[in-house]
Amino acid sequence: MQWAYADIVCPSLTYGCLVWVKAIEKEGIKKDLTRLKRLVLLSFGHFRKSTLTAGLEVISYVRPLDLHIHCEVVLAKWRTQGHNPLSEGELATHSPYYKGH
Repeated sequence: MQWAYADIVCPSLTYGCLVWVKAIEKEGIKKDLTRLKRLVLLSFGHFRKSTLTAGLEVISYVRPLDLHIHCEVVLAKWRTQGHNPLSEGELATHSPYYKGH
């Protein structure tokens, strides 16, 4: 189960995270990620339902999901740096825009 989480679930969740990383700062999204992470961690073995999620992460040697997503964003930013077809100045806007996608 740990292999499936590391090699199937995490890459599926973090696909395109460079674009949507700001969404995980919202409480509802953070709660959903924690709920998903807890479900996966409980499937790693026979644990009591009252076992803390942080304890399960330590036992399983797995990073918290929001921290893992931030790490993937940093790696993606470094990997794609310098491959922009436009410069930062050309991408900048001078009028404030408050709506998301």
